[in-house]
Amino acid sequence: LYALQGTLTYTAYQNLDAVTFNGLTQLKVLSTALCCYIVLGKRQSSMQLLSLALLMASTVVFQGSWKDWLERSRSTKIERAEHNKHAAR
Repeated sequence: LYALQGTLTYTAYQNLDAVTFNGLTQLKVLSTALCCYIVLGKRQSSMQLLSLALLMASTVVFQGSWKDWLERSRSTKIERAEHNKHAAR
C-alpha cells in the first residue's frame, strides 16, 4: 500500500504544479480525519476540528491567491509582448 502511494505521489509531483500538489497533499489530512470518523467512529476534539478548519481555509486561500497571481502574471507578459510588437513597427 505504501509503495503504491509513493509511486502515485511521485507521478503527481511530476505532472502537477507545486501549489496543486501541496493542496492535494493537505487534502490527505482532511480525508484521513473524515475516514477515521466514518470508519472507526472516532470523533475529533474541538482543537483538532479547529486545526482541520484552519488547514482547509489556508489551502483554499493559498490556492486562489496563487492562481490569481499566476493569471495576472501571464496577462502582464502577454500585454508586454503586444506592446513591444507594436512599438517595433
